[in-house]
Amino acid sequence: MRGDKETTNWLNKSLMKQARQKKLSIIAVGVLSTVAVTVGYLLYLYRGQRNPNIRDVKPKSKCYVLTQDLFDKIENWQEELSKDSVMLVLPEVAHLGNHLKLQLSSIEHKIVIFNNSSAVWSAVRHLKKYELVISRDKTSDMPVDLRRYVGQISHI
Repeated sequence: MRGDKETTNWLNKSLMKQARQKKLSIIAVGVLSTVAVTVGYLLYLYRGQRNPNIRDVKPKSKCYVLTQDLFDKIENWQEELSKDSVMLVLPEVAHLGNHLKLQLSSIEHKIVIFNNSSAVWSAVRHLKKYELVISRDKTSDMPVDLRRYVGQISHI
């Protein structure tokens, strides 16, 4: 009987040792995974600092909300719209938008004429251009949440 007890003790110790080794291997895999993920993330951050953001390299995109004031102040619409920009024409100055479309036929696709003002603001939200260029007298009509969709608002 004594032999059976010793065998049972030995068997229990052996099973406990295997369970301990299994736990240690699971912990080791977890630690190694955490270290690998951390190193990968740090490399990602380091490479991001070395390579400038694409948004910093390319010219800033612009969205113009056309009013009579804005039309009068900018002299060369050909140059302004040839960059990464678009012009949204308010209903009250649709005639100016049509005039510009005739003058600038090569970039007329960048001039969008709207029938109502709320559609203009919706388009500004969806375009998500970096800069919104707008006349000072139209800022009161501008929705409050618009600042979330553009990087900067310039008043002319």
